[in-house]
Amino acid sequence: YWYEQYGAIPAVITHDTLEMLVPKPVAKEQAMELAKEHYAFCVDRVDQCTRSGCIVEVADALWQSRVWYFWWD
Repeated sequence: YWYEQYGAIPAVITHDTLEMLVPKPVAKEQAMELAKEHYAFCVDRVDQCTRSGCIVEVADALWQSRVWYFWWD
């Protein structure tokens, strides 16, 4: 789904980490909805991998980066 929508491809896969690359960051207007999808896929991305513990921090990263990061504890 993310490949079809955003061109996201897996770049790094380990036992507890997934990093995906996209051709370009998502539009700022799409970032919050995508951040919600990322949270549904991997709650640790928000709950443990942000300074603030807020989904807004993930949304900010999505419109500024070509790398999507997921981590499971």
